[in-house]
Amino acid sequence: MISEAEIQRTFVLDENSKEQFKTIESKIKSERLFQNPNLNLRVLAANLDVKEKELSKLINQCSETNFYQFINRFRVDEFKNLMQSPKARQMSILGLAQEAGFSSKSTFYSAFKTIEGVTPKQYELSLNKSG
Repeated sequence: MISEAEIQRTFVLDENSKEQFKTIESKIKSERLFQNPNLNLRVLAANLDVKEKELSKLINQCSETNFYQFINRFRVDEFKNLMQSPKARQMSILGLAQEAGFSSKSTFYSAFKTIEGVTPKQYELSLNKSG
């Protein structure tokens, strides 16, 4: 049987983890770390001054995704913002994806389709219709 003290420790750890995760998320956004196309767990951990295993565990538990899915969500959001900026008229879809931090066309297309449920081109066409 689990003791009350053990339940409390687990809950406190959970609250601390959630707070730490929120701090990490906001730093990734504010410093735009996701735009680094060479970003990996080691680079991010060093940038955030967190142990790799700890960072991986936080991302897995708090976002319920793996590292790359977590980072690609930021990149897709950035791509969507760029699509609605003046840059969208000057750059190709792939150019905007690279600006958002994607280094490969295939990774971008598959991440975008998984997250948004449509292809980047379908998304662009829907913006043009609503614009």
